[in-house]
Amino acid sequence: MEYSVGWKYGVPYDDDSSWIFRAAEAMSEGSKWDVLYKLVSRDWDLTNRVLSLSNLGQYIYATIIRFCLYSPVMFDLHINIYLVYLAQLLLLSIGVINVIIELSVYGRRYFNKIPAKSSLFYIIMFYPIVVFNAGKMMREALNIFCLLEVFYYFLVYVNSGKISKAFMLFSLLTLIIRPNSIVLILPLCLYMYLGVKIALISNTVIFVILMVGTLIVNRIMAIVGWNYSFGEVNLIEMLHLFLFPNIINQFKDFITIFSSPSWQTVLYFFQSLWNIPYIILMITGILNNKNKSLTILFITITINALAMYSLIYDIDSFTPRYKLIYFIPQLYFVYTGMCYMKNKIRLR
Repeated sequence: MEYSVGWKYGVPYDDDSSWIFRAAEAMSEGSKWDVLYKLVSRDWDLTNRVLSLSNLGQYIYATIIRFCLYSPVMFDLHINIYLVYLAQLLLLSIGVINVIIELSVYGRRYFNKIPAKSSLFYIIMFYPIVVFNAGKMMREALNIFCLLEVFYYFLVYVNSGKISKAFMLFSLLTLIIRPNSIVLILPLCLYMYLGVKIALISNTVIFVILMVGTLIVNRIMAIVGWNYSFGEVNLIEMLHLFLFPNIINQFKDFITIFSSPSWQTVLYFFQSLWNIPYIILMITGILNNKNKSLTILFITITINALAMYSLIYDIDSFTPRYKLIYFIPQLYFVYTGMCYMKNKIRLR
């Protein structure tokens, strides 16, 4: 890609990867955090890059990349970049393996037969939002690893009743990297420490705040005359994000690939193909789950996550990585869907 499209060192020239790489390079030359926001690819992105709680994770990740790339350079910077991608791939593999081990323990409690660990590794590791982020210079790689560890220690609690301090550590790291993960982390913490009823009540309160609270605030602002809106939860946008990228829309874009070449069009098209079995397995897992309390917990987490992104973004702004906010419910329902099919049909 470095030579075919002109990306420096092969780093994608998108808003996030490009800024991370430039920020790491600038820090290696002595720049401080307070000036890194100026290294954006597009002027409209300046306000988004100013150091704040919402993008603190990007600054931390850029600092990690700075040390990985420049302390020291291994003969050539290309080598360091490849080692970063390899390290991220290995890190995510470790996280996936940990989750698979505990999912297998969980599955044996409710099903006579469970899927092979190799099949489960493949379907999680090669889920596009996992494997593609492992090969990009973005905080999502670190976010995915922390989410996998949060899920792992949550499953340890579900399987054994033991609460590990590491759960709180990775939960905190997840919130630092992506503060909006609060809609996922808070219910899991409440479930472990206070029980399922309190966790479900919290999810209900969060949903009411997202649905009704923003409507009230927007009406007050309109009455006062402030020309600003928080947006409103849109059920169509929630469904769109759940299905995104969907095969129908992506196929329409893909057939124009020769007249309008785009690597993103190709990427989204293949992600939409992978999305089909994932959604089928998720729905199967929801409808045939034997642990009703976890089913309701993860359904409400998913609804709140979709509602939050519907509130913040419109359809045109969605990208597959936004699905990470309900990554844990996805894995849970995909696995239980695989278990159900394993017991009903011949499935490896």
